[in-house]
Amino acid sequence: RRRLGLPLAVTAATAGMVAAMLLPVRPAVPTGARAWTRTIVVGGRRRHELVVAPRHDAVGLPLYVVLHGSDATPAFEERRTGLSYLAGEGRAVLVYPAGFAESWNAGQGCCGDAGATHSDDVAFIEAVVADAVDHLGVDPRRVFLVGYSNGGKMALRMLSVDPAAFAGVAVYAATPLVPVEHGPPVPVLIAGGTADPRTPWSGPPQVQNGALAPSVVGAADILRRRDRTGAGAEVTTSAGGRVRVTTWQGPSRREVVRLVAYRGRGHAWPQAHDAPLPLAPLVVAFFDQVSASPDGT
Repeated sequence: RRRLGLPLAVTAATAGMVAAMLLPVRPAVPTGARAWTRTIVVGGRRRHELVVAPRHDAVGLPLYVVLHGSDATPAFEERRTGLSYLAGEGRAVLVYPAGFAESWNAGQGCCGDAGATHSDDVAFIEAVVADAVDHLGVDPRRVFLVGYSNGGKMALRMLSVDPAAFAGVAVYAATPLVPVEHGPPVPVLIAGGTADPRTPWSGPPQVQNGALAPSVVGAADILRRRDRTGAGAEVTTSAGGRVRVTTWQGPSRREVVRLVAYRGRGHAWPQAHDAPLPLAPLVVAFFDQVSASPDGT
């Protein structure tokens, strides 16, 4: 009995953990917002997205397209990133597309089943944006792309293949797996933890998930050259020096790159309950700064 007791207890505990992991995660819809799932057919395949929008008319509002990390669902990412408060305040519409088998084809065969099967995620994200413009009436000049980890890599791939579609891009724990050196300037915020073992903060390019990728600092340098920002930078610190924000600004509003360093932090997206400064308000402030006003000025 004594020999069987511990294995049985461990088995029961493990089963409980597995059951908890399999339970569906519901979106944390803020007061004043509503959420629903929408289906989009792309290349003959039914794809899905979570939509979080204000209860009132969304016409003319900005659109946030938020790409989840590997092995995550749109509802989980909605909770993790903490951006949907914008819908509750009537400031934006947010869509959370579902990657193929909870992964995104971000380049070089990465990542997961999406990369292995060459899922056409570029066409899917483009369809997501077009659908939101057509059916929700969002402002096509203020479409912003946000991504975490694998989703961040996919966001940077979109920066390479369809930069004109986005007014700004923000990623955490992600660097590009495809060339992004050339193309029109797009405002980019790239953030990471200086102690992230999976996405190195600095140093030469390394193999990540079977693909060669630059460090976070290296990616910022690449994006600065693309956006022709120049060498001058504005540096601010907050949270007792634990968060450092470096901004390079070129002649126009679209020529801006912002690098956010979370000192000592790892791969996890900085949330309000576990970070010295959550990332969500930094992303929103950045997009507010670089976006055009509704009258185009």
